Order: sequence, then structure tokens, then C-alpha cells
Amino acid sequence: MDNLCCFTSANSQLAGGRSSCGKGRSHQGPAKYGFFLVKGKANHPMEDYHVAKFMQLRKGELGLFAIYDGHSGDNVAAYLQKHLFSNILKEEDFWTDPHSSILQAYERTDQAILSHNPDLGQGGSTAVTAILINGRKLWIANVGDSRAVLSRRGQAIQMSIDHEPHTERGSIENKGGFVTKMPGDVARVNGQLAVSRAFGDKNLKSHLRSDPDVRTTDVDGDTDLLILASDGLWKVMSNQEAVDIAKKVKDPQKAAKQLAIEALTRESKDDISCIVVRFKGKIKKKEIGKGDRSNKNGSNGDNSFLGGEIRKGSNIFLSNQKCLNYPPFHYQCVYTPASNRFKRRHIIRNEIKAENTPGTTNEVNEIYQSKQG
Repeated sequence: MDNLCCFTSANSQLAGGRSSCGKGRSHQGPAKYGFFLVKGKANHPMEDYHVAKFMQLRKGELGLFAIYDGHSGDNVAAYLQKHLFSNILKEEDFWTDPHSSILQAYERTDQAILSHNPDLGQGGSTAVTAILINGRKLWIANVGDSRAVLSRRGQAIQMSIDHEPHTERGSIENKGGFVTKMPGDVARVNGQLAVSRAFGDKNLKSHLRSDPDVRTTDVDGDTDLLILASDGLWKVMSNQEAVDIAKKVKDPQKAAKQLAIEALTRESKDDISCIVVRFKGKIKKKEIGKGDRSNKNGSNGDNSFLGGEIRKGSNIFLSNQKCLNYPPFHYQCVYTPASNRFKRRHIIRNEIKAENTPGTTNEVNEIYQSKQG
């Protein structure tokens, strides 16, 4: 079941704060997600909103994930939850040029927010968004200090940029603003806002930016998980610490909750919102092809070059010798570059029988993409 919901007061209690949680999964691949949001200790209502869902479109499946961290009220964050992704997908060139489409949609959404004033008040919001296209391509964009962190082979990679006043002082001052830094406090734009880019904030907009930083990456066999979180998490936890915690918990919802609990334990005072997306999954027991062995490109889904059934537990190695980390197997298929052939080892108890079967690396990739999950 996919979830697209915001914080509500009807949810469970955690450490004195109200919380919201949920999870879902891809309909086409192994990706799963979970989220957990908890109100901080500040004396104001919860101001974080999120999006987490998979959706089927004519051109493929999209995973949509976002954290919106509101300030001076939650109106702008709530507006972003409802409109930002839909504005991105409305861009005519989204499927051919996601980068430009994301940039344009962010700008148009901010203009719409400003034009709705005073309905949305004088507040604003950060945003970090992630779009997963057909389980293979990931697009990350952000405004403000909500952050996206990717894990590859357990190593944390920050996919967003924290937009803080001290790092963008030049831009702020060129627009006529100034940056203050009081003892015991963070740097602030005009002594007020602790981020240099945000949606909304009409009174400060002439000194702020709302254009996002955009980054893309491929999701491959080394890609473990993605963490999106508000600064309530990142103020008390490094990227690598967050990855180390999340990778130990298989259920992404429980992983998101564990991260939030750890942040509370470390005395984070802010609202904490976290989404964890796991990209790897167990291969299902399926019969792969007993049809035409003449297929050499895997394009029609006939993977009969393996000559039978791949059972739960197989290990498949690509020509670069990177294992795709499937669980223990009856068949182990190893590609031999010198002969452009696969060697299929059929493991029966302690005996190993070898067969040589023609194939290509493209065919192995086709199995990985179409049969996982």
C-alpha cells in the first residue's frame, strides 16, 4: 500500500511528541520505502510535511519522495505537498529533460506561493525531493537545509546541498541583504532566517533564492538506500552515522523510526521527518524461460539462455565481477569475458555440475531488472 499523507494529530505518541508513520513499495521492482515524522520540542504545531508514494504512468513508474520543513507556520509546506510534484510532472519535457523541468517547476511553484499571499501567510518552507524513474534513475533537488543522503555499498554520499546563509553570503549581500551570526546561534539572513534558499518568505524574498540544486544518479547493484530528512535529524547526526543506522534495519519504516528515535536521544529539539527508500530486494522464485534460445538481447523478456529455472538464492555476477547480492541459490551464473559465455553451476548438496550457456552481459542485466522484487 502506498502512502501520501501529512502529519496528523491522531497518530501515536513518541517521547512526548506526536508522530506519523507509514510504508509502501514499488509495483515493478524491489524498492520499498518507509517514513516517520515526529513533532519536536518547540512550542508550535508540527510544521513538517512529506510525500512518499509510487505511481504508475503511461511512460513508466515513478517513485515520489519529499520532505517539506515549514517555518513561521505550516501553510507553505502544506501547499508544496499538494502542488510541487504535480507541477513538475506537468512540465512538457519532464520525460526527456527532467533537470530543466524540475528547475522550472520549482520556480513556478514559488511564484504561485507568493501570489497566494496573504492566504499562505508570511512563512516559508525548505524542500528536498527525490524522483525515482522506472527504478533506475534518481533525480534529487533541494532548497534549504533538508537533506538527501544515498548509500552505496554502505558509504554515505550527500546528494543535496545545505543552503545556509554563511555559505551564500555573497548572493545575499548582492541582493541588498545581510547575514548575522550571534553568539550561540546560527547564521541568519537579516537576523531572521537560518537558510539562504526557501519557498515563500515574502518579506525576505528579495534577499533569498528559491532555485534548487539538482543532481542525478543511476540506481545500480551497489545502491543500498536513500535517506531524506529534515534538519531535525542532520543537526545531531552525520551522513555516515545515519546510513550506518538505517542499513542495519531491513524494514525501511522501522529504519526511519530508528533514525528519529536516535535524533531524539541526541536531544534534537526540532521537528524530525525521515523517509528511507531501500532499493535492494529478494528475488522471487520464478521460472525464467523455456522458450527460444536464439534470443540474444533479452529485449522480449525471454531469458531462456539460462536453460531452466532460477531458484531463490541465486548469485549472478556481471562481467565486472560485481555481485548483485541475491540470497543463496541452486544456480550460480558467472560470465566469462574471454569466451563471451556464461558458466552455469548447478549446486546439488556439495556437488557442482558445470554447464556452458551462451549469453551476454545485457541479458544478465535484463534478468536483474525484470525479475527482482
